[in-house]
This record gives sequence, structure tokens and C-alpha cells, in this order.
Amino acid sequence: MTRQAEFHARLMEWASSFLNTPYAWGGQTRGGFQSRSPSDFTCSADLNPHPRIRESHETDRVSKIGSSLYLYGGYGYGIDCSGFVGETCYIATNRRIPPIDLGTSVLMSWDEESVSPKENVFVGSILIAKRVAYHNDKAPKHHYVGVSYIRPGDFIVIPGHVVYAVSKWNHSAKQIRVIEAHPRGKVLVQTRSARSLKQKWVARRWVVR
Repeated sequence: MTRQAEFHARLMEWASSFLNTPYAWGGQTRGGFQSRSPSDFTCSADLNPHPRIRESHETDRVSKIGSSLYLYGGYGYGIDCSGFVGETCYIATNRRIPPIDLGTSVLMSWDEESVSPKENVFVGSILIAKRVAYHNDKAPKHHYVGVSYIRPGDFIVIPGHVVYAVSKWNHSAKQIRVIEAHPRGKVLVQTRSARSLKQKWVARRWVVR
């Protein structure tokens, strides 16, 4: 097994461990909810119930989610799509790289005037991900480019969202199985059709060092 394949196997194992984690915009942890009362600590067990956390309702690995304050009546702890993709990469590399939560626009790296996305994604001068495949519905010569190369562990970015592939691309059905932090609920596995991937998307692969 190649180094890249070993990394993808670890990546999928860790991604699966997040199944059913609640979605929370800006979140980077496995979930749970904190009451508004500082004395009522209700977060999940993987967070350290230190008095400082109870007082501030946050840690350096957890975001305070403003929207969850009104939706759940407390501070929401969970994970969003870019947090999920970045956090699993962080864990799968044995924390050799810092958590990557760059947002979907950076991961997509697709200029509006261009018919195709950029080949590489950098953080500063460091190459972190390469383009594997892409699709542009508005450009006939750029339909489903390279989809045969998509493998489990590659991530697919669409405007405003990012998911992990857990299967190869199904050419006949034009669909793929993915695991994602779904904005309407939790981390789950489902089938994404070409239509649900929207008019343009790019599949990328983390660069393993």
C-alpha cells in the first residue's frame, strides 16, 4: 500500500468516527450542547470540563456558534463541513499539520472568470491539496473532467460546501457516495447525484508528506 493510500485509509476511518456528530456552523468538535448557565456543563465527554470552559463556554478547539444560541437555547458544539474535512485531515496525519479550516472558497480555489479551478491549493507557500477532477456545467468541454481518478478520501468542494468521497465515481448514474457534515442535521453518509453537486465542483486530494 502506498503512503497516500495508507493516509486515505486512516482518513476514512477517522471520518467515519464523526458519524452522527451534530452540525454546528463554525464548529470543530464531536458535538454536544452547553447550557447558557455557567454552572450547567452539558458538553460531550471529549471536551475537558475545566472551570475555565464552563465560564467562557469555549476552548481553543471549539467555536461559540452564534446561530445555535437562538436555535437550541444554549451554546452549540458540533462541526461544520470545512471543520469536518480539516479536522479529520489533522487527526489522520497524527497532528503533524495544524487544523485546516480554510473555508470552502479557499478549498475550491475557482476564480469566477475561469472555466476550471486552480490545480493547487496553498497555505502561504505550502502546497496542501491538488486537483483530481472537476465539472463545469456551463462549459461543455469541462464536463466531468478526471472523475475516473476520484478515490475514497478525496474531498469534493461545491460552492458553500465540502464533502469526502467514500466511493469511486459512478459513471452510469453520475453519482458518488460521500460522508459530510450536513447543514440540516449531522455527519452522515449519503449518495450525491450530479444534480446535487450543483453546476460546478472540484475534487481535491490532500498532499501527504
